[in-house]
Amino acid sequence: MSKVPSEIISYAKSKGLDSVSYVMEWNGFSVYQIYHDTGSKIVFCGLPIFVLAKDGDLREASWDEMQQILDDCPQD
Repeated sequence: MSKVPSEIISYAKSKGLDSVSYVMEWNGFSVYQIYHDTGSKIVFCGLPIFVLAKDGDLREASWDEMQQILDDCPQD
């Protein structure tokens, strides 16, 4: 998946964040991580914010879903 849908980018901006990365397909959802990119290095503080997209609907992952997504994320 090379292009992030515009509605995901708009969602990130509505949360005050400026970057989106596609993570994976998970339980029928496309999973994206939204974050602030400093320009040279990505700085994460705290737990990731995952946005779940399915059939045009968007929502943030719950605490339990976030933990499951982290467990299921491919390791580099």
